[in-house]
Amino acid sequence: EELRREAKALGYNITPIPSNEPLLPCVCGCKRRERWVTYVKGTRMHVLKCIKCGRSECGTTIREARHNWNEMVRGEQDE
Repeated sequence: EELRREAKALGYNITPIPSNEPLLPCVCGCKRRERWVTYVKGTRMHVLKCIKCGRSECGTTIREARHNWNEMVRGEQDE
């Protein structure tokens, strides 16, 4: 807290570093994915697609796309 007050007094803002969630391998075992950006109804979407089996997930940010990919893989592994 003392560092935050000192930084604020100097005109800086201390923010936490967002974590970079590592990508899980696809359920088919492949660890490589294609990544591209597309626009859907004017909204920018980041897409991750397995190059072996074609499974894909998207999100409005790359961080969200990575999270959605991992959730999809975890969900399919549970089945």
